[in-house]
Amino acid sequence: MIIALLLSLVPQASAADKQYRRVTLTDGRVLVGEVVATEAAGLLLHSPQGELLVSFEVLADMTPIDGAMYEAQGPWVVYLAPSVFSDALTEHFDEIPGLKLLHVGETGAGITHEQATAAGACDDDLDCIASATSEAQWLWVVGAQQSSAGGPSLVARLNTGDTRLKAEANTTSPPDLWAATHAVLGLNPPADLPESLARAVSKTGMTESQIVRSSFVPIPGLPSLKQGDGGGFGLSLAVVVPTTALWVGAVGKNAQSAPELIGLGALGFYATTVLTNQVMGMRSYNAALAVSPLESGGATVQVTTRR
Repeated sequence: MIIALLLSLVPQASAADKQYRRVTLTDGRVLVGEVVATEAAGLLLHSPQGELLVSFEVLADMTPIDGAMYEAQGPWVVYLAPSVFSDALTEHFDEIPGLKLLHVGETGAGITHEQATAAGACDDDLDCIASATSEAQWLWVVGAQQSSAGGPSLVARLNTGDTRLKAEANTTSPPDLWAATHAVLGLNPPADLPESLARAVSKTGMTESQIVRSSFVPIPGLPSLKQGDGGGFGLSLAVVVPTTALWVGAVGKNAQSAPELIGLGALGFYATTVLTNQVMGMRSYNAALAVSPLESGGATVQVTTRR
């Protein structure tokens, strides 16, 4: 009976007219969205956060609203528990529109100082955090554990009910995390990454941070090799080998002993390798490189990025 009543509120006439609804769910959530379609499993709603399917089983009430109320709605709140993935998840949750991200222990969005203190003492126990914030407005408590694949396994726990959603990312790459951070909130992830996250993925699939980390391994051209960039590997060797030779020749005139010469030579080789690896590794980010050989040996590398 209740389903029939609710469905009677779903527009059947003109698809061109936007129909907004305030939807109350049995787990305490109140959603404000535009009804996109009625499907067998539930209502497909469009909200500022994205599209989500609301199951008929959890529908408690639904009332028509106008566009002004839709535009004036407050953000969803995500209370993020501490984990090794906190920084990466923060970067992605921050890009979801209509979302307010707080870290466990912080106040705001109806979370009082007492509630935040109690939640902060829970560490990463989602049930404990949900209980500590149960008197606040509805929010998602989100935690992460490392999965067998190495990426984060996400769990979202509602503070006003027993609803739990799970999502797993195989890696910490932006595409995987973008999909997982949406799915764990019940949202359908958009097909395209935000520009800020898209810039963090090279054409080869390596993130900028992965390229930077591999650049510190003392192997000339390693980031290029990992990306299958033979040209970058060759250019790396062409820069590192003669530059190191010049450096050793220069410091050899001032070195007081063989160990000192070896140490200074190794330092010059490492510094040159790291710098060259970072420059050449970023070729996959549409970096234009100009390598100019020097008459005395070595080369000058000019980099212009086109992001």
